[in-house]
Amino acid sequence: MRHLEINTDFTAEGVVAYLSGELDAKAASDLNVELISIMQLANAYALVLECSGLEYVSSAGMGELLSLAKTCKEAGIKLILCQLQPQVQQKLVVTGMIKRLTVAHTVEEAFQMGASITG
Repeated sequence: MRHLEINTDFTAEGVVAYLSGELDAKAASDLNVELISIMQLANAYALVLECSGLEYVSSAGMGELLSLAKTCKEAGIKLILCQLQPQVQQKLVVTGMIKRLTVAHTVEEAFQMGASITG
């Protein structure tokens, strides 16, 4: 099991959180707390979760993603996932969660989507 690692990058367009490892129940709670505190510090319209290194998402992890999306929406910030690994995307499709989250192919596309959604 690989622990979840989060690296953030603040850009003019918003915040990119690079996720790698596994998003299980414990990591999901930590992710939500860390990203909410980052959102409060950043004056950004978009939070992009770059998931190319994310190998696994548990049911609890998916629930936390939905909770984070709701928190972002309430704060006027668009949450966008991008570069999903095939197994993670498949799990989101099978569970129907893909319809409740915004997904892009690349970070650049995610920021363009965020700008068009909020602008």
